Amino acid sequence: MANHRENSTPYSMYNQLHSSVSYAYRRVVGYGTTTEENHQEAENLSEVETTMKDYGALVVDGDDDNSSQLDTSKDSFETTRDEEQHWEDDDDLSRLLALKDALLAKTNHFDLPVDPNKGYKAKRLSIFRFGRPHMRAFHGSWILFNSAWLLWFSMSPLLPIMKETSIDMTQQDIWLSNMCALVGTIVVRLILGPLCDEFGGKDILVALLVTCAIPCGLAGALIHNFASLVTVRSLIGCVGGTLVPAQFWVSCHFTPECAGVAMATAAGWGALGGGLAQVLMGSIIYPSMLCITGDDAELSWRLALTVPAILSISAACFFYNNSDDSPLGSYKQVREAGLLQQKSAADSFRQGIFNLNAWILFVQFGAQLGIELVMESSLTGHLANRFDLSVSTAAGLASMYGMMNLFARGLGGFLSDRVHKQFSLRGRLFLQMVLLFIEGTLILGFIRPGNSLQITVLWMVVFASCGQMGMGNCFGMIPYIDPRCTGTIAGIVAAGGNFGGVLISNVFRTSTSDLEPFHIMAYLCFLAAVLTPFIAVSGFRGIWWGTDQDTPVLLTPAIISSKR
Repeated sequence: MANHRENSTPYSMYNQLHSSVSYAYRRVVGYGTTTEENHQEAENLSEVETTMKDYGALVVDGDDDNSSQLDTSKDSFETTRDEEQHWEDDDDLSRLLALKDALLAKTNHFDLPVDPNKGYKAKRLSIFRFGRPHMRAFHGSWILFNSAWLLWFSMSPLLPIMKETSIDMTQQDIWLSNMCALVGTIVVRLILGPLCDEFGGKDILVALLVTCAIPCGLAGALIHNFASLVTVRSLIGCVGGTLVPAQFWVSCHFTPECAGVAMATAAGWGALGGGLAQVLMGSIIYPSMLCITGDDAELSWRLALTVPAILSISAACFFYNNSDDSPLGSYKQVREAGLLQQKSAADSFRQGIFNLNAWILFVQFGAQLGIELVMESSLTGHLANRFDLSVSTAAGLASMYGMMNLFARGLGGFLSDRVHKQFSLRGRLFLQMVLLFIEGTLILGFIRPGNSLQITVLWMVVFASCGQMGMGNCFGMIPYIDPRCTGTIAGIVAAGGNFGGVLISNVFRTSTSDLEPFHIMAYLCFLAAVLTPFIAVSGFRGIWWGTDQDTPVLLTPAIISSKR
């Protein structure tokens, strides 16, 4: 009799329904929701389970009255909208489980060792590989960021030519246009940080790059006076915000143990675009256009600005279609499968904006990147005026500053990871302070009167390398500041770089001395260095206080380890 009841249709339906609800309960509690949401969902599902158990008790009991109640309950149960909705939910659950299995199946084809407990992020960097998802994201990050810097500084080596042929402007006006190219990026970087926490880095990076490539490509037709020059440079300057999604994209694919070198190398190779712009625009593209146009200088610089726009859009289209938001695929699918923590941009912003450590790094990165931005924009003119060089020769020498990114930022990230293994976060803090002091000292050596051209270039190369190593170390610390809102923290710190660039550009614009701005840059480095001991991160020992705790630190966004 018992076997007959167990094989009956109502009992089988109950058993299947109960198993599905119980499994849904375990899934909800285990994945990607807050504790409060888990408790609420558990209570709701427990009520459903209790009701189903009461229904099952009628089946097991088996007397006539209960059988009558069972028939009535069955008819009602099969015809109510609640039951229909439940089976729809069960179908959705099956579909999501199938999606989850499909996403996790990708891990069988990864070509790098990964950590399943840290979102299947790669445990090492292999720069000579190009496979999806990890190394494709790494190479996509630096190539697109490199294209952004090429756009950003494409006009800098052409400004003296534009001044001579087309636009009536003074040297102070040139500095003002440089400032305008930096101001917009401050706000853009602050906005993009929280958006990365919600939507990921790849799509935001591609969209911003393509958007800013359009005014660059049309600049030759749009620029006719100083006002139009400032407007176009301001629009193009927003592309500097790509630093945030580019770094965030890398952080999604590599564990904290190798994130420092991965993020620093990607940023350094990307920032090579600044030096590339000096060589490509000033020494290759513009002279080539002169040959094509029959030495028409004005037409040549207008045509030259279309080249970086075409290159940037081409790169953006390729990586948009041939790379991934995260190790398991697109953000939309991973979140739909329950493998990605839900997070809104507003929540991330509220968590990160009041973090004091982020604002100290804001000042430090402002000194480091701010100096680089100003030097990238002005070094060609400075060397040409100081040593009476031609534009093409000065641009070639100035490009060496940006070219140090080929190894310097990556070296800074490598050293950052190494000292972290030995001394935890405290080692990164000491490295940051030392590099800032050295950079300030080297700047003073760069402007020493009586230096020959060769000695000046040597000082320039050394202090450029030191500053870029510091930036690599700085971003190596960002994932540890607050893992819940890494995007917002990165946005704040990155915005500091542009704020520093605007501040230093204004000093150059208003100063009556050629050497005074360099002294101010050096003092800014010293000030940033002495702020380092005030950085205090929970769970880590700082320079003055704190203790190291054996707590896991994950780079956001957290892809949840999924083991059924």
